[in-house]
Amino acid sequence: MTAARKAISDYRMLKAMNLQNINARPNENDVLHWYALFYGFESTPWEDGVFSVDIQLPQDYPNSHPVSIRFTTPIIHPNVDANGNVCHNILFNEWDPSYNIYTILISIYLLIIEPNTNEPANPEIAQLYTNNNAEYNRMVHECVENSWLTTKQPDAE
Repeated sequence: MTAARKAISDYRMLKAMNLQNINARPNENDVLHWYALFYGFESTPWEDGVFSVDIQLPQDYPNSHPVSIRFTTPIIHPNVDANGNVCHNILFNEWDPSYNIYTILISIYLLIIEPNTNEPANPEIAQLYTNNNAEYNRMVHECVENSWLTTKQPDAE
């Protein structure tokens, strides 16, 4: 199966699943370039936020890990660097060809609600999360409030 066919198959699967809190679809001009929106993360400091993620799949998807996974909405998180790039082993170093867009989306979702401070992309924020959770949560709350102003939603299909 070609990368494009796999991406289209993933899209059909996601539509059938009707995920709550996550909306994702490929770019209409490039099925290997995806947009995802994450709406809140219930019962977490991220609740009520909206965050967009840009996902670029490789030409040999799913045989290789994503080229990039980047938040386009500003976000403060131990596993997201200053440019919005997501750092998660399962999405890169531990990638397996059996993974799909659903795996990517759920991995991002779970990482946001449960940061991995052992391998941070943003050590300063990881330290804040570990040592001063009240201040971290205050910053997250500010980030959530701003998310509605800064998130650009992709054009409808």
